[in-house]
Amino acid sequence: MDRFNVNIDPLWAAPLLLIGATQARSWAKVDDKEVTLKLGIGEETFPLAEVASVEPHHWSWIYGIGLRIGYGGLGFIGSTQGVVKIEFKKPLAFHVLPGIKKRFPRFFVSLEDPQGFIATVQDHIDRADK
Repeated sequence: MDRFNVNIDPLWAAPLLLIGATQARSWAKVDDKEVTLKLGIGEETFPLAEVASVEPHHWSWIYGIGLRIGYGGLGFIGSTQGVVKIEFKKPLAFHVLPGIKKRFPRFFVSLEDPQGFIATVQDHIDRADK
């Protein structure tokens, strides 16, 4: 299992504490079957088999920081730097409020090592396709 830290900008570290987004509680994990993303109280898991693509993405400060909805997807954003867009083969259901789910075609996450995450996810997808 590979683990990647969420990129939390020092400017936003204090406000992100309101949702429990410490460095220890903000990460992405990738294994052979699924991806789990966590930002404080937010945590979502989805199958690697549902990932169509993963690539760098420019996240505008206008869409905010934290547990966000923007660009037609859900985001775990600790910084506008290092954001990765995960596009799904079909929209997947994620929590938008406790007990309420909505389907999104993509997920965004800000990472300290976005290129490493992209390479790892792509490698797992490529191995699964063989």
